[in-house]
Amino acid sequence: MSPEARFERELEQLRHDSNAAIQFLYAWISFHACAGIDAKIRRGINLTPLFWNTSLGALQTSLFIALGRIFDRNPKSHSLDRLLREAIQHPTIFSKMALAKRKAKQSPGATWINGYVKDAHIPSRTDFRHLRGTRRRRERFTKRHTRRFDTRSLHIVVSFLGRSLMSCSPRQTFMSCSDLRYP
Repeated sequence: MSPEARFERELEQLRHDSNAAIQFLYAWISFHACAGIDAKIRRGINLTPLFWNTSLGALQTSLFIALGRIFDRNPKSHSLDRLLREAIQHPTIFSKMALAKRKAKQSPGATWINGYVKDAHIPSRTDFRHLRGTRRRRERFTKRHTRRFDTRSLHIVVSFLGRSLMSCSPRQTFMSCSDLRYP
């Protein structure tokens, strides 16, 4: 398999795991936001709290599994670390000639490709090493704040990652999941 094909495979796997983690997180947040705003929903939840606690626990577990896959340091695992390693080991993937070939394959006969490639930034190994260092700092931060899955830590991690969650107040959005019996 060519280095470019390996890189594309790793990128697609990382995209899949990232999307899964986002879905699990936002489903968990949305559940609490809806339950915090609507009394009818709270009453419905309180009819079957074991089911809802089990479902929320499954979302949390799935979120941490997806995050674990993204930040896994095992060289054989499909992860962010492996994607960056592929980029560092095979910088020709990002050459102007490789970019022109990819664009020509996506848009046969396009006349804009030469101008596009001429103005493109070609990342260096240093650029990818910088990304690896950023990834490690964010991984340490995330581990420090998610050892105990509580609502404050979740809020800190999500805020640190630069996400704008929703218009609800943090109190409405991040309720404790340890006991779903709402007042």
